[in-house]
Amino acid sequence: MLGVPIKIGGEKDPVPVHLEDGANKHIISARRSLAKEIAEYLFSAVIRVEGSGRWIRHADGEWELLSFQAETFRLVENADIRTNINQLRAVQAKWKSLDDPLAELERIRRGGKVQ
Repeated sequence: MLGVPIKIGGEKDPVPVHLEDGANKHIISARRSLAKEIAEYLFSAVIRVEGSGRWIRHADGEWELLSFQAETFRLVENADIRTNINQLRAVQAKWKSLDDPLAELERIRRGGKVQ
């Protein structure tokens, strides 16, 4: 999950961490020691948090985050689009052999079977 930390804190461990990703805001949980590290980037940088989450899928196919427990995070570095594309091309991945990777991604998102 990506976002800029905009609010951190609470009385109990774990504490809520509010991330803003464009128009979307997500509230996740993090142990106090991790939240303290994330606080260094409050309002200033995009971070990627990794951990365990629970989602629900509504009848219309949209996903809603129910809870997310952050376990680690890392700073997302700014890079130009060419650098990002070159990094993606260098990845050794099964999807690179698919005829239509975007269609496969759409099937996965909608709950279809993976080829």
